Amino acid sequence: QMPEHLITLQDIKDKYKDQKGLCYWSKTPLRLHYQKVSYHPLGVSVDRLENNKGYSKDNIVLCLRLINLGKNQYPSDEFPTVIEILKNDFTRKWWHIWA
Repeated sequence: QMPEHLITLQDIKDKYKDQKGLCYWSKTPLRLHYQKVSYHPLGVSVDRLENNKGYSKDNIVLCLRLINLGKNQYPSDEFPTVIEILKNDFTRKWWHIWA
């Protein structure tokens, strides 16, 4: 059974303002112009904190689409660790091994 959807456009706008225009998970800027490109990975996505619950004001955050797709069913309380690993990897510039 599909969880209930109880959010409005205003709820999403309020969430954007509450998050100061930043992705909830990565704290990187949410760039609204990517919303004009279908399925762009840097577009804004509505993510549920608890996947077994519906889309309600208290159960949603805004994040980058690629993060939401990557997180999928992974537990929200464990996901910050994943983000920290990625941040550390990008800071260390690990991709030099392919050069």
